[in-house]
Amino acid sequence: MLRSAIVLVTCTGVALAQDGTIKFFWPHAGDYQTPAVTIQSANASATIFHAACPTLTAEDDCDWRGGVDYTIFNSSTYEATMTGSSYALTRTCVDEGQGSLGCFVEGNNIRGVYAANEYWENASTDTITATITSGAERLKVSQASSPSVSHLSPTNGADGAPSEVPATISTAHLPQATGAAATSRASNAATILVLFAGAAALLL
Repeated sequence: MLRSAIVLVTCTGVALAQDGTIKFFWPHAGDYQTPAVTIQSANASATIFHAACPTLTAEDDCDWRGGVDYTIFNSSTYEATMTGSSYALTRTCVDEGQGSLGCFVEGNNIRGVYAANEYWENASTDTITATITSGAERLKVSQASSPSVSHLSPTNGADGAPSEVPATISTAHLPQATGAAATSRASNAATILVLFAGAAALLL
């Protein structure tokens, strides 16, 4: 995990990193495509957004399926929920640093309700590009509220026009996984996506 690139802090009244990043975690085994992202809210309590398949992409050809709803609570705690016609899954994770995450997962499917603790290790990063299709204006951070942070200027305005923004997606190898859910996913990879709000310029 490239800590200098994705370290999270709460600043300027928004649960974002100093460079405007949003990090989230989701174990997967697929080749995730560039997601379409809707920013639903961003404030001191949480940043909430939805990552889904790009427009005109069939769900069968996209590992985001029906999409994932994310809530970033602070610099180390975030929650993700994925639902489908026959399942629902929520994963709450705490980033322990050094590429390690502890998660509690609960959900249900055609076999019933389940819950388990998970432990993931050895995250490493790769870079992709995400498209914010709406809500990018919610990520604007006023420079006046914190002179230590660069002003964030998403490339699309309040009209919600799509824009390309840098993003980072990380895949992790999982040598240590505990609990029923983690055991069944031990051969999968972990995903950490970092969305950048426009051209933030602060270097960590």
